[in-house]
Amino acid sequence: MSEIPWSLYDQLIDNIPDTIIVRDCIVGLHWVVICSSGTGLAMTIIDNERSTTFTGSIVGSKLKRIAELAKSWNNIEASIGVAAINSYYNSIEIIEQNWGKLTYPGHNDNVFDEMMPELTNRNVAVIGHFPGLESVSKISNVSILERNPQRGDYPDPACEYILPAQDYVFITGVTFTNKTLPRLLTLSKNAKCILVGPSVPLAPVLLSKGVFVLAGTIVMDELVVVQNIKEGGDRSIFNNGARMIRFRKESVAGI
Repeated sequence: MSEIPWSLYDQLIDNIPDTIIVRDCIVGLHWVVICSSGTGLAMTIIDNERSTTFTGSIVGSKLKRIAELAKSWNNIEASIGVAAINSYYNSIEIIEQNWGKLTYPGHNDNVFDEMMPELTNRNVAVIGHFPGLESVSKISNVSILERNPQRGDYPDPACEYILPAQDYVFITGVTFTNKTLPRLLTLSKNAKCILVGPSVPLAPVLLSKGVFVLAGTIVMDELVVVQNIKEGGDRSIFNNGARMIRFRKESVAGI
C-alpha cells in the first residue's frame, strides 16, 4: 500500500492532548475499559501472551503514552491501547466537537438492519462473524471472513481474493487492535466500508482512510459500564450504560 500502515495509528495518537491522565484501567473477560477524560472500550483479545509488562503503571500515566500500546504486538497491551484511544475520541465532549451536537444518545439497533435497503442485490463481505447476518444473506451475496471460521465462513487469508470484488465491506473494530485494518481498507478500496464495534474510534480521520460509516460505542454511564465489565459482562453492556452510535461520511450528524 502507498501509505505506511502505522500512519493511521500515529494520527490518532498524536491528536490526543498530553495533559490527559488515565484514571482507571479494567481488563475484563470481554472488554477493556480505560477511564480518562472520557471512557473508552475495546474488545479484550487474549492469545498466547496473557500478561503485560505495564501492569501497575497504567493508572496515573498520560493517556497518550498508554494509547501508544495500540501499536504493540502483545494483544492484551494493544487492547488497552485501543481502549485508551477510544476514551478520548468516543467521549461525548470530543464527539460533539468533531461531529456536532448529539440530539439523542445513540441507538442499539443492528447496523445491518439499518443499512438493509442499501445492501439488496449487492456483494457484501463481513469481516468477523457478527450476529444477525441471516437477514442480510437473504437479500445479498454475503461472504463472511473469520479468523476462526464457522461452517460456511471463509478463513481470513481469503480477504485478498474476495474483498476487491465487493460493494460493501463490514469490518469489525477488532481489526484495529490486531493490525489488519490498514490492509483490509486497501483491499476494499472499491467498496463502501463500514467499521463496526466497541473497539472503533469515532474519529473523523478514519473517513479519509476509506471508511464510509463508523459504527462505534459511547459510554453514557461510566459507573454502570465499569461494574458490568468487572462482573464479566459481554454484550450486556449495551443494556447497562453503553450505547451504539453511527456516523456517515457524507454527514457530520449521527444516523
